[in-house]
Amino acid sequence: MASMTHSRRWRWQGTDADGQHRRGEVMAPGEAAARLMLRDQRLTITHIRAGRRHTPAGRVGAADATDLVRRLATLLGTGVPLTAALDVLARGAHTRGLKRLASAVGSDVAQGHPLAQAMARTSRRFSSVDCQLIAAGELSGQLGPTLARLSAQYDQTRAVKEKLQRALAYPSTVLVIAITVVIALLQWVIPEFERLFASAAGGGVPLPPLTRWLIDISRASLANGPWLLAGLGATGLVVTAAWRRSTRIRRLRDRLILRLPGAGRIIRMMSAARWARTLGTLVDAGVALPDAMDAAASACGNLVMQQAAHDVHRAVARGARLASSLEAHAHWPLVIAQLAVIGEESGTLGRMLNQAAGLLDEEASHALVSACATLEPMMITFLGLLIGGMVLAMYLPMFQLGYGVA
Repeated sequence: MASMTHSRRWRWQGTDADGQHRRGEVMAPGEAAARLMLRDQRLTITHIRAGRRHTPAGRVGAADATDLVRRLATLLGTGVPLTAALDVLARGAHTRGLKRLASAVGSDVAQGHPLAQAMARTSRRFSSVDCQLIAAGELSGQLGPTLARLSAQYDQTRAVKEKLQRALAYPSTVLVIAITVVIALLQWVIPEFERLFASAAGGGVPLPPLTRWLIDISRASLANGPWLLAGLGATGLVVTAAWRRSTRIRRLRDRLILRLPGAGRIIRMMSAARWARTLGTLVDAGVALPDAMDAAASACGNLVMQQAAHDVHRAVARGARLASSLEAHAHWPLVIAQLAVIGEESGTLGRMLNQAAGLLDEEASHALVSACATLEPMMITFLGLLIGGMVLAMYLPMFQLGYGVA
């Protein structure tokens, strides 16, 4: 299979052992290999031609990957074989991305690759944890229920993201509009007032300190604005490159994020929920607890929480109970340990961890909504004072001119 990275897609037409006309596609490094693979399937080839070279189906959206898992779980649940289900999805896909993804996965599966390996090869949308979960379902003969469980996990993750987006939409919109208004005032409105003040009464009218300070800021933004934007962009690129290359810097950033007032608690709950949901799903799929914990640690997102997950994993590997290991670590919310105790004693650890993840997601969503509800009037008040102060600073000299004329 080493040459599969240079495979080409071959479109063929022929007849099967019953004399029925068939057509399809096969992945092979050359025409001879393609004919040999089709001959092994007892097919008589009448026409074959080369298609495009095989490339991973990476240009697909998250919705396409979710649709593939959901529809495949439905088809397998009705008793349709895996290869036939993938073929149905490829032919009946409602989006180009889903068609591309189903065709690529189906080609790899038809060549003998396991479904988990085919998904990992064809798209980056499937994480290593997802592929490990699918592999466990294949080994246990529970691929359909495993895909259904993974689809439910995708839906839960999407629901949480949508709640976060709705909660942050209004404050973000207000902030963007306010920044735009301030920039417009500094770049176009205040310079016009400055020219007006210079021409009024021969420019001999003394300006209030607030007005002079605002005019100085406007002059600086006009003179150094492009350089400031370029500097901020370059700084952003340097910081982004440092984050990507240095694990130490990313860990420091994540540690600072967890210490933010209010926001740190919400992020900690969300990271713990992702870990608990992934671990619970893997355990429910039949993955051994040590292997499941090793895979679930990468789902935390935050490096500090990921290190805490590895600490719990090492404690469990030394013989400690999962619940006691979670209680001993300050980073983990107490609800996970409480439900883990019930799960370990009743043999329903996976279900209890998933329930804990749901509770944490709900608590994090409520906390975020409450924080945004508190932040919105504060933002509106601050921005009103800021913009109102800028407008007042521009009109103070006009009041003085009016008094002088009077």
